[in-house]
Amino acid sequence: MCYEVLSFLSHRFILRTCTLISSQWYNVIKERCLFSTMFNSPVTKERAQLMINSPFLERIISVSCTQAATTCKQYWKAIGMMKRLTYINTVSNQITSNVLYIIKNITKLKSLQTLYIGFNPLGDEGVKLLGGIPSLTSLSICATSSTFESMGAISQLKNLNYLDVAYCDIGVEGSKIISGMTHLTELDISQSNIGSDGVKYISQMSNLKNLFIPANEILDEGALFISSGLKNLTFLEISCNALTDIGISSIAKMNQLEGLAINKNNIGEEGRKALTQMKASRTKFYLECDDLVQ
Repeated sequence: MCYEVLSFLSHRFILRTCTLISSQWYNVIKERCLFSTMFNSPVTKERAQLMINSPFLERIISVSCTQAATTCKQYWKAIGMMKRLTYINTVSNQITSNVLYIIKNITKLKSLQTLYIGFNPLGDEGVKLLGGIPSLTSLSICATSSTFESMGAISQLKNLNYLDVAYCDIGVEGSKIISGMTHLTELDISQSNIGSDGVKYISQMSNLKNLFIPANEILDEGALFISSGLKNLTFLEISCNALTDIGISSIAKMNQLEGLAINKNNIGEEGRKALTQMKASRTKFYLECDDLVQ
């Protein structure tokens, strides 16, 4: 009966109020409840120590702490003790100090499936350590000052379905390494300096369904690689590149696509015609193109 009641209450109310009702309630909460927590401000040493001492620490499965500049060691020690943790969002936290200590605590989490740690300057040394979390299925390391040198470690994550390496200068060599991750179904490689040569490798990833590849100086040759190689692709973001009507027409022939973003390319009359026909011939098709005359 206790557990059924708890399922309708907020996590904060459960911890602050329900645990005090009786020993029976306390034990049910400790044994059966799982918690998510979110921090909207920096975690102090004192607050982190309270987390470490909490009897419910191992019942936490999800933690979000974004744009809160949380780098104190006690906080990350507490994170490393959350044995059931499956989800961490720590985007844009100004992780500039204690980087290796922070990453090493994250690697202790054997059940972690999702890690969003982008927009923190981890560098290649920090990113390489993330390759030691084999349970990961989703990983965002965008804008982490990483290069192709750390992609080899990331490529060892065999359970990964989603990878975000946007705004990382991985270049053609990084694309070549990532292309070996044929198990990926979604890849964001925006503005990563890969060019058409890098796209040649990415187009070998036959299981990709969603690909985000804008601002990579991709030419028509790259578009041809995509249209001929990625037969399971359902969404493509290829804006801010250098495609002409040749490349655009090849993309428009990808019958399996359900969505396409193709803004800011060199679209001419033939390209506009091909995109217009593409949209008209499909139901529930999403098309984003600022050059297209509606």
